[in-house]
Amino acid sequence: MMIGETARQNCPGSCVIAIEILLVEDNPDDLELALYALKKNNLANRIQIARDGEEALDFLFCRGPHSSRRFESPPRVVLLDLKLPKVDGLEVLRAIKNDPRAKPVPVVAMTSSKERKNSATWSRVIN
Repeated sequence: MMIGETARQNCPGSCVIAIEILLVEDNPDDLELALYALKKNNLANRIQIARDGEEALDFLFCRGPHSSRRFESPPRVVLLDLKLPKVDGLEVLRAIKNDPRAKPVPVVAMTSSKERKNSATWSRVIN
């Protein structure tokens, strides 16, 4: 699902619309809050939403329902929930950091977890 239909309206013919933010969040309340915060700060023009890790990877690596997308237009940033169904956030981060095409894309980890071990694990993956 893409937010920001004005981008599509200003795009003549079949041009590629660059996604600026990939928001990966499975919790509807957290998703709504994140979208509200982005919109309130005028950052909600082109957002692709993925509701699980598998959908995020499919979008990022142009697979499955996103196979017609080209990798030449990666998102500018990925907002990634740690705890996701299907493929967890840590595996998504590993896939991004292990792929030379995706590695430059900044990833912001989001979690409501208070467990310190999560941040230590993420730190090892990033470095």
